[in-house]
Amino acid sequence: MRDNRRRWHGALLQLTINAVGKGLAFLREVMVSSLFGVSHVTDAYFAIQQLLSFVLSYMMGAFNLAFVPAYARYDEAKRGGSFLRPIFYALVCLATALSITLAMLPPEHLALFLGFRHANPLLDVFAEILTLAILPIVVTGVAFGVLHGERAHIAATLLAGIQSAAMLVALVFFYLLAADATHLTQALPWSYTIGTFLTGIIALAVLKKRIKKADSRIPALEFYNFGRSLAASSIENIGFNLNQLSNVYFAARLGEGLVAVNAFAMRIGMLPLSLVSSQLGQIYQSAAARAMARDTALPRITFFLFCLPNVAIALAMAMFGEALVRLIYERGSFSPEHTAIVTALIFPYSIYFFVMSTNQLAARHYFAAGAGPHYTAAMTVAYVFAFAAKSVISVTLADIVWACVVAEGAVAIWLSASIALGKK
Repeated sequence: MRDNRRRWHGALLQLTINAVGKGLAFLREVMVSSLFGVSHVTDAYFAIQQLLSFVLSYMMGAFNLAFVPAYARYDEAKRGGSFLRPIFYALVCLATALSITLAMLPPEHLALFLGFRHANPLLDVFAEILTLAILPIVVTGVAFGVLHGERAHIAATLLAGIQSAAMLVALVFFYLLAADATHLTQALPWSYTIGTFLTGIIALAVLKKRIKKADSRIPALEFYNFGRSLAASSIENIGFNLNQLSNVYFAARLGEGLVAVNAFAMRIGMLPLSLVSSQLGQIYQSAAARAMARDTALPRITFFLFCLPNVAIALAMAMFGEALVRLIYERGSFSPEHTAIVTALIFPYSIYFFVMSTNQLAARHYFAAGAGPHYTAAMTVAYVFAFAAKSVISVTLADIVWACVVAEGAVAIWLSASIALGKK
């Protein structure tokens, strides 16, 4: 009884820390909207930030999906440091090379890659600053996985929360000290980079203790097996991130300010995904895995019951979209005109939220049942179809979101129907 109570208290604390961390990150986005509104400044910032989000999502998602169970096994055998050391050094080299490559990319090539038809002088400036964050993001991602592998889940969640808090504090600090508009503009990328660096220092301290304990060599074949597992977990994650990056590309091609409009609307649409849907998914996956261990299965209705909160959230967003945008963003440099433009995207993003939350829950179901490749193949096809559709029909921002909704929504319907029919 006491152990169960301790587990529930730990889970509640972890959820609270996660909610606070996500809330602080969102509060920073609110501050950004108030200071800079919809402008070429936020266009450049959100475009470059999407590249960093790619790295962050990969490290926290695909990498740790393969790394955590592998590290946990070696840690149980007192060889965690030996497994960690070569992987850490390899990732540091890759992250450094990526940072240098992006920082040295000619401005015109960077603008072309991100979809900007007209020169945005801040793209190159922001890229030079924000690419410094790649290495600490990777280091933090590895430490996050190590802590989870050692079952220090609260410490791992706290590490991620510290990063959000540090970015917000840095932005407030720069805001108070900024002498003019130019300095305030520079505060936007520097606050992000400083936040990642502070977290990276803590993460490095976590990793240093483990790496020092490395006292043996892991056979190359075992790293090959880890590489195969990492490749399998990477396919869907890379597809997802390329799909999101393509949204930035097509938004940039439609005109100035639209990258920022898409980002502000997406923040509202995706916040409940990390606050609510992801947590529900973890609970569902745990229950499904326990059922599989007993050679049974969860009742099929369970999946659809877990979808109900997401239905309620999507309906609330669709019904109160304008009120949400006005309440969250409309102050300072964010004008009523900006509110109207962002509100127009809330409805498609409310549908997209439900589609993504359903697919996320289905992913937990399929991976728990050992049928993860089916999910990965279906989502990969959806991302390819979405990109093709965006290439053809992207006349407005809403078209970009609807292309994702239709492609990924078709997969959500197919996966849900398969679960309802008891198929894998």
